Amino acid sequence: MDPQLDSFTAAIKEHFTALPPVVQKAITSADISSRMRTLAEKHRLHLDQWDKLENEVLLTLLNIEPMESLAANLEAHVGILAQESAALVTDINEIIFRPIREALERELGHPQAKGENISDIEQIRRDAIKAEGVVPPATTAPAPVAPGTPPPPKPDAKVVRGPASGAYKPGEASTTRKAVTDDPYREVLG
Repeated sequence: MDPQLDSFTAAIKEHFTALPPVVQKAITSADISSRMRTLAEKHRLHLDQWDKLENEVLLTLLNIEPMESLAANLEAHVGILAQESAALVTDINEIIFRPIREALERELGHPQAKGENISDIEQIRRDAIKAEGVVPPATTAPAPVAPGTPPPPKPDAKVVRGPASGAYKPGEASTTRKAVTDDPYREVLG
């Protein structure tokens, strides 16, 4: 393996583990990927540009690259103009970084933290769980696996074949047979 790649991978792992759990969860969720896809479509980026954009945003989220250099990095690596880069950084801040920032504020109990934007159905689900006194699955240990039904035992008896048809002769086509009375594949007409 390439030692430079190994050291870069180790640095990414180190930066990732140093992040707060909220940011770790945001990075590993599929939500960021779908939001990045929305940004790429909005700004009409090609697939290779979108891939580079995603890398630059993840490097910023991992705190490997500073937020202040994101616009310059997008210009250099994604290959977009300064105006497009500024608009893209504004959208990235609004769509990617703001929800993470708000989640961090909620977790830290910031006095001006905004409430989480959840759907009515999710709120009803949370209320029902709270009323029942059940802890949501995300915070509990997984339930132990119950043993399933054991498979049936293997059969002891051997299958006995019936006698071969007297009308059957190896190598002879079934359409040329004269007697078809005990041929299981043909009907007797007449």
